[in-house]
Amino acid sequence: MVDKQDKKRHSDIWDLLYEYADIRDELEDTLLSFKELHAEIEYAMEEITDELENLQEHLAKCSERLVRFRNPRHSQYEVIKEQSGLPYID
Repeated sequence: MVDKQDKKRHSDIWDLLYEYADIRDELEDTLLSFKELHAEIEYAMEEITDELENLQEHLAKCSERLVRFRNPRHSQYEVIKEQSGLPYID
C-alpha cells in the first residue's frame, strides 16, 4: 500500500521532471536561435567582404586613372590645368 507521503514524493518527482523537460526545450530553442543567428551573421559577413573587395577594386581603378590623369605627359591634364587657372600640385 502506498501512503500519502509516497504519493506526494512521487508527484513532486514528476513535477520536477516536467520542469526539467520544459527548461530543456527552452534551452534547445535558444540554441537553435543562436545557430540561426550565427548563420545569418556569417552570410552577412560574406556579403560585406564581397562589397569591400568590390569597393577596393573600384578604388584601385580610380587611383590608376587619377595617376594617369596627373601625369604631365597626358595632354588632358595640361589642357585642364591651363584652362582652369587653378593651382595644381606637381
